[in-house]
Amino acid sequence: MTKKHLLLLVALLLLGQFQLSAQKLTFEDVTEIRLQDMAPIYQGDVVRGYFAFYYLDKAKEKYMANFKLVLLDENLNKLAEKKLVENQRTDLKFGVFNGNSIMFVISNPGKVTLEFRRYDLQLNQISTEIQKIGEIEEYFLSSANKQRVPPQVFTLDSLGYVFYNTTGLGGVRYKMRYLPDNPQKKGWLRERDDKDRDGHLPAPLAHNGKVLLNYFTENSTPSKYLQAINLETGRVVFDKETLIDQNYTAQVFYGYADAEGHFVITGQYYEKGANIEKGNSLGLFTGKMDENGKILTYKLLSWENDVNKVAKCNKDGKFEGKGFIFFRDVVHTKDGKLYLAGETFDRVVIGLNQGVEVRDFVIVEIDPDMSLKDIQFFKKPEHFYSTGGLLTVRNPDVLANYVRLSGGFDYQYVQTSEDKDAFTFYYSFLEEYGDKWKKYHKWLGTISKHAADAAYETDKISLKTEATSIQVLPAKPGHLLIVEYFSKAKKLDMRIEKFNY
Repeated sequence: MTKKHLLLLVALLLLGQFQLSAQKLTFEDVTEIRLQDMAPIYQGDVVRGYFAFYYLDKAKEKYMANFKLVLLDENLNKLAEKKLVENQRTDLKFGVFNGNSIMFVISNPGKVTLEFRRYDLQLNQISTEIQKIGEIEEYFLSSANKQRVPPQVFTLDSLGYVFYNTTGLGGVRYKMRYLPDNPQKKGWLRERDDKDRDGHLPAPLAHNGKVLLNYFTENSTPSKYLQAINLETGRVVFDKETLIDQNYTAQVFYGYADAEGHFVITGQYYEKGANIEKGNSLGLFTGKMDENGKILTYKLLSWENDVNKVAKCNKDGKFEGKGFIFFRDVVHTKDGKLYLAGETFDRVVIGLNQGVEVRDFVIVEIDPDMSLKDIQFFKKPEHFYSTGGLLTVRNPDVLANYVRLSGGFDYQYVQTSEDKDAFTFYYSFLEEYGDKWKKYHKWLGTISKHAADAAYETDKISLKTEATSIQVLPAKPGHLLIVEYFSKAKKLDMRIEKFNY
């Protein structure tokens, strides 16, 4: 489904031509309208509602247009709406909720600016900041940018927000801008300087109220470097390789702050001095770090000696009959456990076509003492994805990142409950049917777990429809938002659907 059809529903909020019942909306006589954006509003991993920013018509002023900004709650009830007069090329990039306010990042290609607007839940504007940007930075904000870490807004709970964006190609430039929630506090802007490593881009891991912890990517793959920024001053606390001890270094891809203000981090580990892009990892790493970068405690889980006892794999992390794991996301629960989710894949050659075969979904469970608890594989239909000459890349993670950036994996997103008691991983897949002519049935798969339960709950939701188009968006825990557009009937249906959870 295109954005154009997805946001037709919002236009009818003006016309009153909709029927509202609990967790369901039906729109009749849907008329054509140009649309800009609609997306969930998150607080952490929890969906709090939805925002929509859509075009109405031309304004009287030259090059200006009338838009409307609408807020819906998690049950699709309208919270607020606001009419705006903006440049006709205005584009709403992000909408993020931190518990106190909603931050919208709006780009205006005509003026080459970014605007950071904060609103309350009644859409009363609290503050705004305008930042000049260049053409290259505008490119990295656009949908054309698929090769590097995308721009993002990281919430600091009641403290505010940090905005990350790539700004140039020379050594790979970037910006981090802190926008405090308290208008009496000063924000800060950090840009890449000559001391920074070429080719590395920061992305957020966690914060403890005083320090923001970033990891770095190189060629879209997590590197072995971490950086801590003082939230008050914007100054670097540390920026260094994540050395576990004298022998090993870590590639960290997830972290969170515990009750003591320490950072629990996890990822894979390598021999000290290893080139991550050219070699295989030795296993999984979990540790605890203070805000000055000191590793306080850690656990190494070797593929060969530790992981192999739970699920058969070799020293390079290749699992018997399944291939390598490409980790996609991590969840920590209130009992202190970590769940590392990924997909298995392997290099294959079909005739003259080289590529990877994407296989099972997998979840690795790590206990609070950092020991390996369990590994479970969830069968899903396999599919082939062509990679061309990249098949010769030695590190499987580098190859997998190329496939990820090209949309070759099935993983979609994760949601957790507010109390960190439960979580759900989502993935899409196709099932083949038909004897004479191959046809495909599209499904959305879910894998859920409550902290107290030993077993996972799985479910699949059919996306087969008579509608012209269908779109699935995240919803409140245990639910999905399904949007169907019927062009001939000029009807748009939205419903929140429950699954096994």
